Amino acid sequence: MVNMKMRPMRKICICGGGSVAHVLSAVLGNNKECIVNVLTRNPHLWENEIEIDYKGVGLLKGKLNKVSAKPVEVLSDADLVFIVVPTFAYKELWHSIKDVIPNEAVLGAFAGNGGFDWIVKEHQGTVFGMQRIPYVCRTVVYGKSVFVKGVRKTISIGTRPANKAASLATVLSGLLQIEISALPNYLNVGLAPSNPILHSVRMYSLYSMLQTQKIPNGGIMFYEHWDDLASKLFFSCDEEIQRVCRVLSIDTTAVLSISQHYGVDTITELSIVIRQIESLKGLTAPVLDSKYPLRIDLSHRFIIEDVLVNLPVYQHYGRLANVRMDTIDKLVKWGVDMTAKSGICPDYNAVDCAVEAGVTDLQSLIDFYR
Repeated sequence: MVNMKMRPMRKICICGGGSVAHVLSAVLGNNKECIVNVLTRNPHLWENEIEIDYKGVGLLKGKLNKVSAKPVEVLSDADLVFIVVPTFAYKELWHSIKDVIPNEAVLGAFAGNGGFDWIVKEHQGTVFGMQRIPYVCRTVVYGKSVFVKGVRKTISIGTRPANKAASLATVLSGLLQIEISALPNYLNVGLAPSNPILHSVRMYSLYSMLQTQKIPNGGIMFYEHWDDLASKLFFSCDEEIQRVCRVLSIDTTAVLSISQHYGVDTITELSIVIRQIESLKGLTAPVLDSKYPLRIDLSHRFIIEDVLVNLPVYQHYGRLANVRMDTIDKLVKWGVDMTAKSGICPDYNAVDCAVEAGVTDLQSLIDFYR
């Protein structure tokens, strides 16, 4: 991989107001070499200093230069732009900033799945996506403080064009103080069996469990009560993704299987490992009321963002590669059927964005990521 020198990135804009946006604001704002702006719908709720409480034992504070709801006020001279919004908001956000962001700015998403690269295809600067989000975090006081429960030791990025990844990884490693590695191409971001699969299979297993079981004493936890049905579905989705990788004549070696990622071989082993991940503990499952049978919250972001928006991206890869994806198809159909009864339907269709980007057959898919 050619290591091309990346120009300095001093002026940074963070687009979004969620927990990860708070973490980035503090980390980057703590760097005296950086001028950090934030684009958010609620600028009046933000202070000019953001604080991270790391695992309750350490504090880090970062200063912000400007917080605004107007793209022209925070983006017009940016060197580096982080997109930190839900997948279903990518397209709306992009259309609000595309005429303001400098052509040469580096533009990236946390994480970069969900068709982000298709949406921003017209951007002339380097585009990057992270294979997984580096932080497990939650906002404590909106616009002021955030609690970080865990930070990944290493993360990986893919870029368009692909040959920018190595130099950008070096720059971002310095800015974020995290070890960042370069992926062979951006397709290794889009195909990774990461949160969209993890959240989707667990939501389905929760739904299945709630049809026959009563709520346990103390409530249902999303990860601590992870079950073997979720693990079975996880393995099945992963195998479908791996079959797509084997068909493609492009380097997808960094799309690690879940066996490789978690270091397990069986359904039982996977369930045990996920239940024991310390940084994931404490998340209550999105279950409505206490009646029987119980209901999952169909408006939860794990349904809207992951099942309805992100899973169809994997379906699209499968169709182009002529690979059957029975389990992923089943999960999408379940999500669509369940939410349709409740009148829930996201405005964003990632597959439409793929068509608009010209990714409509196997060759155009390969060409897009080279």
